[in-house]
Amino acid sequence: MCDAFLLFSSRRDGFSLANLYQICSSHKDEAIILIIRNEKQWVLKFQIKFYTICSFYQVFGAYCNESFKVNSNAFYLGNHSTFTFVLEPFEKKFESTILNSNHLRCDLDYFSFGEGGFHLF
Repeated sequence: MCDAFLLFSSRRDGFSLANLYQICSSHKDEAIILIIRNEKQWVLKFQIKFYTICSFYQVFGAYCNESFKVNSNAFYLGNHSTFTFVLEPFEKKFESTILNSNHLRCDLDYFSFGEGGFHLF
């Protein structure tokens, strides 16, 4: 096991999924931790003239013992050590189950963690 390091950041590397896959291709045999911060904003109107902009963000992600590898043959990566999690607005870990082995799927236009009741796309 090695020290963790930042491999990909949308601020630095953009939002291209192909770019993410390219960067991960040089780290094929390493585990990954994916962390996503999603911000939502809405406007609240009080009385007639007053508006307040409220922000709410979520932090969630996944751990997989294998890095992203594109496979369009419906092949899943990872093993039962793979899990998804939420950090904000609450903390919760979603463990892998023994019911299936569908942990991480990487396609050309998307990736997903899990199958069944909970997915992380």
